Amino acid sequence: MRSSGGFVGCCGLRPWVYTPYEANFELGFHIVKRCWGQGFAIEAAEGALDLGWRELRLSKIYAGHHPDNHASRHILETLGFTFLETVFYEPTGLMHPSYVCNRPSA
Repeated sequence: MRSSGGFVGCCGLRPWVYTPYEANFELGFHIVKRCWGQGFAIEAAEGALDLGWRELRLSKIYAGHHPDNHASRHILETLGFTFLETVFYEPTGLMHPSYVCNRPSA
C-alpha cells in the first residue's frame, strides 16, 4: 500500500498461450484479499495496458479470469475488454472466459 509500503499484489503482461502463431499478450492481476475493492487492480492494469499500447505497440491484449470471479469480470469490462470465448484452462480444469481489448484509437 502506498502509505505503508506493504505488498498489495501483482500485475503485468505475459505471452498469451492460446494464439501460438501470433505474438499476443495477456493481462493478469492478483490483489491480496485485504486490498480488494480499493481500486488497486484497475490502477495496476491501466499501467500494464499503457505499457502494452505505448512501449510494445500491441494492437490487442487478451485477458481471462476464473469463471466464478465476477469482480475480475467487472474489472475487465471497466477497462474496455469484451468477451471473446471460453477456453479450457488446465490448472483449474475449467472453462474460463477470455476477453480481448483492442488498442484505443489515437
